[in-house]
Amino acid sequence: MIASRLLPIGFAFAMVVASGAAAQPATGNPRCVYPDPYVLLGRDFAGLEKVDYRFIDTKAGQLRWVFLSWAGPKGGTVFVLSCDGHVVAEHGLGYAEELEFGPLPDPWTIDVKYTDATGTGLLERSESFLQFDGKTIAVLWDHKILDRSTFPNFMWTGRQDDDRSRTDTYTYQWTYSQPRNEIRVTGTHKVELDPGPRKHKAGSDPSVVHSSALPEEKYCFKSEANRFVRC
Repeated sequence: MIASRLLPIGFAFAMVVASGAAAQPATGNPRCVYPDPYVLLGRDFAGLEKVDYRFIDTKAGQLRWVFLSWAGPKGGTVFVLSCDGHVVAEHGLGYAEELEFGPLPDPWTIDVKYTDATGTGLLERSESFLQFDGKTIAVLWDHKILDRSTFPNFMWTGRQDDDRSRTDTYTYQWTYSQPRNEIRVTGTHKVELDPGPRKHKAGSDPSVVHSSALPEEKYCFKSEANRFVRC
C-alpha cells in the first residue's frame, strides 16, 4: 500500500505563456489535480524529502513540472503533468537544489541545479536547462557546476608514509548571451592538501597548493538538434 506523507512543496514561481505576449507570474490552477508523489513514483519511498512545482500555462492548458527529490543517496525525478494529473513526460535527474526559469522563452525552459553524485569523499553538482517539447523532456544543456573529490595523497605520490589527504575541486560558472544565443563557461581547479594527522594543528586549514583557471568553453544553440552544443 502506498502511504501519504506531508512533504515540503515549493510553489515559488510559475509562468503564463501566451502567444505574442510576455510571460507573467502566475500560481497553480486550484482546479488541477495534484497526484500523491508516491503514486507518481509507484512505490512507498521513505527517502523522499522534497516536492517542487513549477507551472506553465499554454493554449492546451496548464502544464505542471514536478520535481521529486530524495536522499540516501541523493537522487530525483522530474515529471510534466497535465491539469488532470496524468504524466505527460518523465526524466531521471538528481536531487533538485535550485529551480528557476531558463534563458529561452519560447517555449519556456526550466533551469535546475541538482546534486547528481555523493559518496565518501565525493560531491558532484550539475545544472540543466530542461524543456518540454510536446512529447518528452528535452535536455537543452547540462554541465557540471561543482566536482569535488577527496582521496589519500599517496595515490598521487606513491609514498605509503604520506598520510595527507588531497582535495580536488572544480567549479564552473556560465554566462548566457541572448543576441548570440550562446553559453560561455569558465572554471577553476583548486588542489588542497591536508597536512595529515601527525602534523595537523587544531583549527588549521588545508593549504592550497595549486589553483588555476580552466579553459573557457562555448556552447551554441542548434535548432535542428534542439540543444546547446560545443562550438
